[in-house]
Amino acid sequence: MERAEIIEKLKLLGILNSHQLIKKDLNFWYLKKFKEFKNDQEKKIIINEAKENLDLYNKKQLIEVLNNGGSSNEYDKKNKSNNVNDNVNEQKYLNEDTLFSKAFDYFEEKNYKKAKKYFRLSIDSSIFGDLTNQEKANVYSFMGQTLEYLGEYKDSFNAHTAAVKLEPNNALHYYFRSQCSIADQRLNNALDDLNTAVNFNKKDPDIYYQRALVEKALEKYDDALKDIEIAIKINKDPNRSEFKEFKKEIIDSQKIKQKEETDSALQGCGYILYFVFIVVLFILSPPIAIIVLFLGAWLLPQDK
Repeated sequence: MERAEIIEKLKLLGILNSHQLIKKDLNFWYLKKFKEFKNDQEKKIIINEAKENLDLYNKKQLIEVLNNGGSSNEYDKKNKSNNVNDNVNEQKYLNEDTLFSKAFDYFEEKNYKKAKKYFRLSIDSSIFGDLTNQEKANVYSFMGQTLEYLGEYKDSFNAHTAAVKLEPNNALHYYFRSQCSIADQRLNNALDDLNTAVNFNKKDPDIYYQRALVEKALEKYDDALKDIEIAIKINKDPNRSEFKEFKKEIIDSQKIKQKEETDSALQGCGYILYFVFIVVLFILSPPIAIIVLFLGAWLLPQDK
């Protein structure tokens, strides 16, 4: 493969700086690039390009070619004498690095059992310690999401907590941990995390939407209404209709609660008036009061 060809392939992936091709960054670059796309077709394109072009051993060659201005054949000749010892270490490293790709691939395929296995192998691998805190946090975050899908909420919460410790200022880690808490019906924990997430990122409508969901579940309708209105205001995707639909749900739930509270208050007033009436009746005519009291005791439960 000639230099011009290599550069063209890299342009397809949007990479030209060799530091982006360092072995430990490959899969995380692929992940970040993947998350930029909203359209399923674009996602398929980047997956196919990544699988075809982001092979670690070949990339290592490409870096040398780009740095030295030669061809891959020149690289092979130059390094032929070192290949015997290097191949063993390279193969070991390639196998370990491939764990990350496998884990993310299985996650995207929704094969969460295998994704869990490979995320765990990735975390236990010798190269995990060489990653940056941001990269480690990404792995823990996806591990947490995987465990949540498997219903392993305690381990999922712990994985997200590990991500939070590595990147305490990243709103997404609190957001994903709140999802785990919601699935595990720990709504107050979820609300705490979403409050923190909003402090770090005030421009993500999904965080406000999720906090509104939790607040509605906790019957904090005024707070939920405020959050969903913020989500609607800052949302830039015209195709998302769930925010406005959810606002209507909050308003309807709020009306139902207000009606229940009003009915309960009226019922309470009714019981007080009935009690006063019986007392007055006892004073005026005890026999009639006793009859009314028995009738009331029989009729009132019928209303419940």
